[in-house]
Amino acid sequence: MWSTRYESDGLVLRAWEPGDGPALTAAKRASYEHLKPWMPWAEADPDEVAEEKRVRLFAGKWLIGEDALVSLWTPDGTFLGGSGFHPRDGDYETRQAEIGMWIAGPAAGQGVGTRALRAMLRWGFGSWGFLRLSWICNSANLGSRRVAEKAGMLLEGTRRGTYDDVTKGRRDELLFAALASEWRDPEGLPLPEPA
Repeated sequence: MWSTRYESDGLVLRAWEPGDGPALTAAKRASYEHLKPWMPWAEADPDEVAEEKRVRLFAGKWLIGEDALVSLWTPDGTFLGGSGFHPRDGDYETRQAEIGMWIAGPAAGQGVGTRALRAMLRWGFGSWGFLRLSWICNSANLGSRRVAEKAGMLLEGTRRGTYDDVTKGRRDELLFAALASEWRDPEGLPLPEPA
């Protein structure tokens, strides 16, 4: 089965666990203004009970192999955001996935997203054995674009006029990808061994 934890570059990436709800609630409250232009699920005052249910659902999806939702932490236990290897751009059997990510407002703009994406690529191409990993972002989200570029992903193109869950209108999205056979870690860190 999938490895549930990976530590790299001062970050801990792990599966969500029961009890993570309060950290998610606090981060969503502190991040609303930062996230609302990009994330349809952003809310100003999330309910802690609902968020605990949400992290338990995330943990369950991991256990049954439906979606690999990842939480991001510092080694001392500060919650930084969420990510995942999502089967939206293929599936796990074909060894490809889309990496999604959000960084909590207090940690944004400090290089956490870039470090986290590099760690996800290392973990994905190493322990998980993915052959292709993609990253899709709103073309207006310059921070997300820079994260992909700094992590060594290549721009493959623009998906024009896709539906925007946030504005309920249309937008252009940028599609970045990396292949296991070509990607080189900008930091030169080794890939973890397959589990």
